[in-house]
Amino acid sequence: MNIETRFVHLDSSEALREHVEARVHSHLDRLGREVTEARIRFTDVNGPKQGGMRCHVTLSGPHIGQVNAEAELENAYAAGDEAVDAAVHAVIRELDRRRSLRRSA
Repeated sequence: MNIETRFVHLDSSEALREHVEARVHSHLDRLGREVTEARIRFTDVNGPKQGGMRCHVTLSGPHIGQVNAEAELENAYAAGDEAVDAAVHAVIRELDRRRSLRRSA
């Protein structure tokens, strides 16, 4: 799986990058080849002194197209965790929806 992590309006953090990429891998191992690419973007929304981090996650694959999720919290780690969790749940919902459509056809 190809994972790309970007930081917008804040310094890149290798620890944060490793944390969120490990979280993506741990969640997506069970989905096999359904997700082939993950793009993660962290943005400081309130400036360096006020906090507020937004994490946007895009997961894509041959059977799911693109699934997007976003979280905005005070802590970048928490925002990353929440956005990854939401994106994974959206992928699972999409796969379930497609399976039920095939069964009914």
